[in-house]
Amino acid sequence: MNGMRLFFLKRWLRFTAAVLAAAFLFALTGCGSSTNSASFTWFVDSIPANLDPQVASGASDVIACENLYGTLVRKDPDGELVPELCEKWTVSSDGLTYTFTLKDGLTYAAAKGAVTEYDITAEDFVFAFRRIFRADTASPYAVEFSAIQNSAAVLAGLADESSLGVSANGPLTLVFRLSERDDNFLAKLAMPGAAPCDEAFFESTRGTYGLTAKTTLASGSFYLYNWTANGLFLRRTVESPLVGSLRLVQDTSGSGKSAAQLIADDKCSAALDESGETTSLQTVSYSDTTWALLFNAAEGSVFQNQQLRQALAGIARENADVPSSGLYAAAKGLVPEGLTVDGLDYRETAGDPLPTIPEPKALYLAARQGMATSDFSGVTLLLPKNAGLGELADQINSDPLCKDRLQVVFLENYRVSLAEVLMPASEVSQQISTAGKEASGTGNMKFMMNGALTVGTLDGANVEMHDLLGDDNMFLFGLHADEVEHLRHTYDPNLLYQRDPVLRRVLDQLKVGFRDGVTYEDLFQRLVTGMDGQADQYMVLADFAAYCEAESRMRHTYRDRETWNRMSLTNIARSGVFAADRAISQYADTIWHVPYKQ
Repeated sequence: MNGMRLFFLKRWLRFTAAVLAAAFLFALTGCGSSTNSASFTWFVDSIPANLDPQVASGASDVIACENLYGTLVRKDPDGELVPELCEKWTVSSDGLTYTFTLKDGLTYAAAKGAVTEYDITAEDFVFAFRRIFRADTASPYAVEFSAIQNSAAVLAGLADESSLGVSANGPLTLVFRLSERDDNFLAKLAMPGAAPCDEAFFESTRGTYGLTAKTTLASGSFYLYNWTANGLFLRRTVESPLVGSLRLVQDTSGSGKSAAQLIADDKCSAALDESGETTSLQTVSYSDTTWALLFNAAEGSVFQNQQLRQALAGIARENADVPSSGLYAAAKGLVPEGLTVDGLDYRETAGDPLPTIPEPKALYLAARQGMATSDFSGVTLLLPKNAGLGELADQINSDPLCKDRLQVVFLENYRVSLAEVLMPASEVSQQISTAGKEASGTGNMKFMMNGALTVGTLDGANVEMHDLLGDDNMFLFGLHADEVEHLRHTYDPNLLYQRDPVLRRVLDQLKVGFRDGVTYEDLFQRLVTGMDGQADQYMVLADFAAYCEAESRMRHTYRDRETWNRMSLTNIARSGVFAADRAISQYADTIWHVPYKQ
């Protein structure tokens, strides 16, 4: 383990609902539109962003998938497992073989409840489980179904997926073969990851399965009625008092009301309650956040010193006060209490993972031997949002030791004489225009000639530089021009905003502004919603995650001065082709057709 964590706080939330049996009502089958049935509005932290059942892991994504997709079995109001998409099942005497007979005539429903020609068959379940154990799927359900025969070998790429212990014996018979007994296997088949997936439809979506309304097929109780930046809306045909319309939306009123007040005002049927107020409504408490002290002990960091990490962790543990609001408690580990795995209480089984540090202050003084204050100049402290630690951040940011070490400067009246000073002094050149936009020009080459390493897309002059340097001597990232053109037709930046927490945090900061008191709501709207035009027309958000990864590679390489210097010299040595003499002679030969002196 590179870093040592100190777990000290966990935050408790309550889910408050006005409908006691809502979860069970959702599970009933139905199709078509709902007119004489109840509606249920659920306030969630974020709008569902991924409806791929084999991948979905976010809370709102899972809620949507549980109601959008059917599984072989489901739990009834008494918590008993009953057939859903299957007629019946049998289990072998040794508990290693499960055989299911599917209901005949089942089909998928498209958006708005449109009828499709896609039948639900046993092969769809086979394909779904093969997807779970494909490494590139990164399915969170692989661990849940690890008892399936050959699953580990298939996931590791050591066996063909056809050897996975899931097979179809005709269109309506599905067989699971386990390598070891799993008494909870049947219950796990009620999870969204075990929902069927039609292979032909999946392939037709070209990597966008479950990311748009057009690339989603429902197999469960509800169908997808609408999916926008305002919420996800599911429907089915049932009669009151059953729920026929399920809406997952965010509270955008800004009223600051508690969940109980919102429900009383008929704003929603269920919501998260962070107020801690006493209420007569049904509530379910759970721990959703653990705050910890986590050190980045990468190579070159002062936190590679284990004594220093242990000392700081011990000092923090001694001085951390639990807030008195009633929503917080001291945590005994990253995994909260009450979580069970295959029927076993995790915390009780794993025990207390926190180390014993008897004299952290003495340990700190020993660890600091040989360290200078300047060794800590590059340390960044990241704090959890709304953690009440803002004053500490302000104190660190105003520290005279730190405030002059990082500055952002905008150079006025940029010109050749200024470039002559700037370019030789630069170590990194950022050329990040979206591929195909040709926003980067010959300035890239001048940075290259002076030894600066490029973080950039395959656009403009970067293309010619990459031909000379290859991947090993620049930090290339992002979509290629043909990929940009292909993605343009289905591109929805709001989906990226919803499913990438880092990107969402950056864009949300634009809305509230920075220390200058200016907000950038208009920029946020142009990037995410489009306001009166196309959202993010230059598709910069599509490259955001790749850009962050390239920045990480660049910072890691910078710590290795030998490698960095070698790359810098390679840039200089291979830049000769961009010299004016070569360019002029080529122009004279191929364009102007005039003689010239060598």
